[in-house]
Amino acid sequence: MTKIACDLCRKIGGWREADAHPVVPAPTDDSRQVAELRAVDGHGLSGHCVNIAEQSQGQTGVGKIHHLAPGGFLAAASIGQVHRAKFHGRDIVLKIQYPGVAQSIDSDMKILRTVVDRLTPLFHGKKIDYSGLFQELTEVFKHETNYLREAKFTTQFRAFIKDVPHLRVPEVIPELSTERVLALGFEAGESLTTALKKPEFSEQVRLHYAKLFLDLYAREFLDWGVVQTDPNLGNFLIDLTTKDLVLLDFGAVREYPLEFRRQYRLVILAAARADRADCMVQLEKIGLLDPRESEATRDALFELISESMRPFHTESFDFKNDPYAENMRKLGIAFVRQVKFTPPPRDLIFLHRKLGGIFQVVKRLEVTMDLRPILKCFQDWQG
Repeated sequence: MTKIACDLCRKIGGWREADAHPVVPAPTDDSRQVAELRAVDGHGLSGHCVNIAEQSQGQTGVGKIHHLAPGGFLAAASIGQVHRAKFHGRDIVLKIQYPGVAQSIDSDMKILRTVVDRLTPLFHGKKIDYSGLFQELTEVFKHETNYLREAKFTTQFRAFIKDVPHLRVPEVIPELSTERVLALGFEAGESLTTALKKPEFSEQVRLHYAKLFLDLYAREFLDWGVVQTDPNLGNFLIDLTTKDLVLLDFGAVREYPLEFRRQYRLVILAAARADRADCMVQLEKIGLLDPRESEATRDALFELISESMRPFHTESFDFKNDPYAENMRKLGIAFVRQVKFTPPPRDLIFLHRKLGGIFQVVKRLEVTMDLRPILKCFQDWQG
């Protein structure tokens, strides 16, 4: 299979059984959240990337990049490479896609669908309707290979965060960007893994970044209705000089209509009140629970939802030591074993993947914090 097939396998494999439930995810396991942009040794643009850049832009575009910055090669991903370069004396980054990646998605998805359909009964003892999941996966991966779309959302997010303190998004360089080449202004920063090793990354600084990550999620979903759904650590940089969080890679952006956000909020509010009856009603309305499900299934689901809300009811939630992740994993498995009619929810698959990833990031920060303000954002939101 092709490079993108391998990436698809990693993404699917990274979802636990608990991720199949329709409301909340288990936080993802960071040991399997391999950075999308894996740093590797190398210098200069590879031959493939030079060819792609030239084919995409011609000499009029690439010729303007008069030289690569020292150590120009930055990273490699499953669908391309990232290089640092100069453009009219300005430091920039070029994200260049490998040949044939976009064309392979449909065939790769067909292969994976066949494998999953055959293996699911062996692991779950029953068939599960994954049609919505694979439609969503196909759509997201096609979006990730369309760099003009990513350029649009990068620019949109840059406008969103213009007046938000301590958030940064690179500037798109449109005259160098095509469907297969994305040119961005260079942003200084380092990975979270690197930052965590530094003495200046104090408890106060870690709490600062934890709040940034959680506040960003609330803004994306509630205020903007546009969510970057890939929580990969390679999509964020930490700038300890300015205490900024740099946001990268807007290929997996998903838009959530106002009506969906309103209905989802009602689910959250019912869960926050521990109102089982209303919670089930709202889940059915939004299409996240099949009316045919048994009371045992509903009990398992509500127990899962109740645990998911627990961190938001305490003024001092310990991300490092609380058994929340393990509790969610066990309850998620219990629900999946009970459910008979409700398929994995297409609208929430990547949204909850993002939320689980954010929780995992904050867990790595080892902070203890009050999450009630996040819940209050949902309670106060008027839509």
